[in-house]
Amino acid sequence: MTRRDNPTPQIGAAPRLFAPFDAILIVFLTAAAAAFIPLMRDAGGAVAVVTVGNREAARYPLSANGSYRLNGAIGPVVITVQNGGVRVASSGCSRQVCVRTGAVRLPLQQIVCVPNRLVVTVRPAATDKGAYDAVAH
Repeated sequence: MTRRDNPTPQIGAAPRLFAPFDAILIVFLTAAAAAFIPLMRDAGGAVAVVTVGNREAARYPLSANGSYRLNGAIGPVVITVQNGGVRVASSGCSRQVCVRTGAVRLPLQQIVCVPNRLVVTVRPAATDKGAYDAVAH
């Protein structure tokens, strides 16, 4: 028996981590994920839906800049729409978590102010009741 016929691995030999097919698969999946990034960032025609106490209080299009004042459960809240995003500019809550959240732009992103019982959600403008979304599909 020659040394080449010995099926036992050599001591100190590094195991093979990737096969050629693994590299092709990694490149393909990375390219496919990169192709969907512009689709996820496109919130064209999106609106900010503001609910206070489980009731819809307002809808603001993200395409039009503006500042709006609403009454929350414990006091006034100022919501600002600017550059395709929405944020809570000021609130009467003590910890200011909603203000520090910053602007949200992508569909289904939210800003929550628990003391004011206020939720700001970015939604697509045209919502068809029978249509599937990314979550239901």
